[in-house]
Amino acid sequence: MRKISLPIALCSCLFVSTACTKSSPKEAPSEASESETAVTSLGSGANILEAQQLTKLYPGDAIVVGAFAGPERFFTLFGRDNIATKLGPHYEQTADLLRELTGQDLLSPAGLDAFGIDPSAPIGMFFWSIEDKSAGGFVGLSDRERFLTSVRAMAERAPLTLETHEVADATILCPKDHTDVCLTVKADHAYVVGSDKNDELGLALAKRIAELDVDQSLATNDAFKAAIPQLEGGADMAGFINLSPVITTMMTELGAETTARDKAQAALVREIFGPMRTIVMGGDFDARSASAQVFIQTDAESPLTKLARNGTKVNPVIRALGEDAVMLGAYNLDPAAVFDLVKKVAAAEGQDKEDADEGLAEFEALAGFSVEGELLPALSGEFGFGFEADLNQLLASAGDNGKTSDELEAKLVAAVEGTATIGFTDAAKGKALVERVFGNVLLASFVTRDDERDLWSVPTPIGKTLLFALTAPADGSSYLVVTSSEEMLTRIKTGASAPAFDGQAKHEDYVKFIADPKVAALYSARQAMLGLSSWFMLARSDTQILEPKPKSSNTPDTPEYRKKREELAEIQAELSELRQRDGEAQATMIREVFWPWGVTAASMKVTKDGWDLRLGQFIDAPSWAELASGLVDTGIKITADIRARAARTSELWARQTKLQTELSELEMAGTGVEAPAPL
Repeated sequence: MRKISLPIALCSCLFVSTACTKSSPKEAPSEASESETAVTSLGSGANILEAQQLTKLYPGDAIVVGAFAGPERFFTLFGRDNIATKLGPHYEQTADLLRELTGQDLLSPAGLDAFGIDPSAPIGMFFWSIEDKSAGGFVGLSDRERFLTSVRAMAERAPLTLETHEVADATILCPKDHTDVCLTVKADHAYVVGSDKNDELGLALAKRIAELDVDQSLATNDAFKAAIPQLEGGADMAGFINLSPVITTMMTELGAETTARDKAQAALVREIFGPMRTIVMGGDFDARSASAQVFIQTDAESPLTKLARNGTKVNPVIRALGEDAVMLGAYNLDPAAVFDLVKKVAAAEGQDKEDADEGLAEFEALAGFSVEGELLPALSGEFGFGFEADLNQLLASAGDNGKTSDELEAKLVAAVEGTATIGFTDAAKGKALVERVFGNVLLASFVTRDDERDLWSVPTPIGKTLLFALTAPADGSSYLVVTSSEEMLTRIKTGASAPAFDGQAKHEDYVKFIADPKVAALYSARQAMLGLSSWFMLARSDTQILEPKPKSSNTPDTPEYRKKREELAEIQAELSELRQRDGEAQATMIREVFWPWGVTAASMKVTKDGWDLRLGQFIDAPSWAELASGLVDTGIKITADIRARAARTSELWARQTKLQTELSELEMAGTGVEAPAPL
């Protein structure tokens, strides 16, 4: 317990309270909080590390640093006063616990200020050393002396004895005899620093912070200065990772490998990850979206960099998707580089080159074409996919817990249509390759050729028929389209753009995101679909577990047995009703929890300096505050509903188990065989 007391106390004060307030409420709303409803766009500002002049606050040898806008920003963004009102006594209970620990409600701007913390000041964190397992973080102070007084009072409540060290112009507080974690108060910032290596290192690190000046800070770190210009946003949060020390440590460990296979794997890891240098990242909130950038600096000769290349046009499957699109992706790869990496991975896994060559030759003989001589040159490296689904239909299915696992699977399959595209370097090569594949004797019995429509069709075990067709848009490209949707095939072959792509969707920023042609990779998914997919997998498992067992052939014809069977039937009927209500609640949860989250999207570009990843969250709500408010409403409603049913369900399960055991005993009584013990 001695090692937990101070970290919990200080981190509760400095970080848990401030970081968690991104979505935490205040004790009571007030008229003055109306300003919190006006959320400005944050995406146009410079990164917070430089804009707020925070680089001088971090040690220059830190390998990971992060900065976040002050809690007041997130109070405003998520409408904390409104959430406080909705949570009512639940919030007050948490606030009371914080008051008991710290003397203040640290979930409110007023409470933070009363403690001495500036709620508008950015929050920082850093990881110092892998070897020392050392880390730290800081918050801004509104009043240094008030903060020190608050910390000392908090220690007395613990109770905890603090020792004071004055170094330069800083005050250091450490628990007596245990200096693995210490607090440094310097100017208008308070740091918590610590190490898991030993009990003395925390004080040494605290003294380093006390003596930290600009020349020793992140502001003079050459790796940081070279990487940070790649960051275009980051007004709300920004970070930097110096990969070189991490990779050096990893390479040293890999150098100790002794077996041939381990050495081969180590060599591949060095080849792939050795060229990586740094990572910079930033995030911004807008009124109805959040965006992030992650830039990974690496050498141009990195094998991973060679795998992808930026596109020149939007993949036709993306352009053709309608507003029912629930998931999509597009990739521009170098087929030869991908194949080369696959061979390297196989070799590193211990596959003999002669065996690999023999296996490849057997595949080529079976397929009727050469992989390196014909397939790879024919592929352009463009791949795309998309899924459309009637989410309302799926939600209706999610509300019906009376379905069997097979019925649930059939519902899911029926409601979803999928499409994929494979790009070719030219139409002639593509057509020759596809005709050779479908002309293979092994596929002839499965494939139906429609000469009039110039396509192939293949039935599948899940009840869908896949259509394969070649298309050559006016831009000179060529694709093989694989789809379960006649409508999608028509859109792609005619080059028609669907409403979602034409900007008629609810979120224009999302349309712009997926319409960028110059990306190496693109992916997006509706959160409602991800929620439904998870539910269907769980529900399928649930129905398999709960399918009724067949009635025993050893059925005694006695009043006692019949009475117990009738009682069991009544219990199972009520359990079925409760499960149905659970299903309806789950459907409500998916609609009200996942649906407002809208769409999550990601893209990547390859530059001469590395990989530029962009992330976006586009919500289906008027604002983040309304999203948070709705989630709280749903959570309160569903929690109360589930609690009310859970007690009754638990009682019925216990009675059902008892009755099933008693029935088994009665059934086995006449056979002379002892009934099995209940599970």
